[in-house]
Amino acid sequence: MLEFEYDEDKLEYFKRETAQTKEDVLKSVRLQIFMAEKGSFQDKEHSAAFYAKYLDLMKRFKNAVEKTVLFEKLEDWWYYTWQIDESGASLILSHIDDVDFADPEKEEESNFFISDQEFVLLRLDTKLLTIEEYAEGYGVGVGTVRQWIRRGKLRSAVKYGREWRIPELAEVTKRGYVYGYYVWTNYLTDLPDEYGFMNDYTSVSISQNEDNKSMYEIMFGGKGKERKNLVMETKEKEKFELMLISNPMIKAYARTVGSFM
Repeated sequence: MLEFEYDEDKLEYFKRETAQTKEDVLKSVRLQIFMAEKGSFQDKEHSAAFYAKYLDLMKRFKNAVEKTVLFEKLEDWWYYTWQIDESGASLILSHIDDVDFADPEKEEESNFFISDQEFVLLRLDTKLLTIEEYAEGYGVGVGTVRQWIRRGKLRSAVKYGREWRIPELAEVTKRGYVYGYYVWTNYLTDLPDEYGFMNDYTSVSISQNEDNKSMYEIMFGGKGKERKNLVMETKEKEKFELMLISNPMIKAYARTVGSFM
């Protein structure tokens, strides 16, 4: 239960700072589109090709929200939010369980809302590109894209039979290895014999050893079991991570590229 349930000032603050209506959501989406059209997001983190596709997705998302029927009035401590990751855009209904207010004495600048329930009301997936389409759009060779997938730099790639498809918003991770995190909820089939134990867990993280860049620390967790740790060299890690990416039942943690509280 909320400790501040009867604090009207805090409730009013919450309502001011969150999207309470469909128009609130559309207002924030339109602002995001305006900023994208003006180039306000142009930076070294993403390419021009990325922003063109991002803008197209935002416009399609706005049209989809306009056609969606939402509640005229939300109960206290409920609010709308939206998020865009590499694989698509989501409209979410969330409930606040607690508010972490900034402490001036600790030089904290922002208040944080802590959600305990979330429901996806609308999901709009990005277009999936062939390796050839992705390579052309980002100005690289097909071989380079295949190497990115093999090296775990395009974790949102999806395999259909022998062919790969890549979400159009997916971008290769920055230079060097970036921490990887994968999850699954169902029983995994067709696992290599040496990885059959993965069904005793529900997640795995991969991190590069800071002292020896050719070594990687693999940690399995979930289901309340004691964590299992492995150490792999580069080639073994690449083979293992490609196996994770290739399995449609295993999902890589999706990088958020846009959101509204």
